[in-house]
Amino acid sequence: MKIDVFIMETVKGHFDLKIDNVKTAVKTVVNNENKPVKGNINVIFCDNEKIVELNKQFFNKDRPTDVIAFSYDEDEPDEVTGEIYISVDQALLQFSDFNSTLHDELMRLVIHGALHLCGYEDSGKELKKVMTKKENYYLKSTVTD
Repeated sequence: MKIDVFIMETVKGHFDLKIDNVKTAVKTVVNNENKPVKGNINVIFCDNEKIVELNKQFFNKDRPTDVIAFSYDEDEPDEVTGEIYISVDQALLQFSDFNSTLHDELMRLVIHGALHLCGYEDSGKELKKVMTKKENYYLKSTVTD
């Protein structure tokens, strides 16, 4: 599995994450969720302008969100392929609301996006509970400074 991490110029210097930790978290989620280890995943750290553009274009919502994941493996069931867009601006606004650090909030969003690529949804209360439980598990087991 190939995992690439991209950081938009507009958010460079706004946070400090080790790229290897991001890759490890994604790989751990995919492996532990019994998904094939073939495929390509891009993790893109972006600003609110980009995330609003994507949210509007694909979900008809003209507002920022913290993470959007696009799965591209519908025709390839033996691959996990997709993109995870993470709004650093949103993470900066919300990390303290969750009694978290910016580092942990960004890693939670990475994990959240990876879970979406593995087929998890959070559109209802019960589904959100399942995802939150998994996020907490992976956050504790994979995140290092």
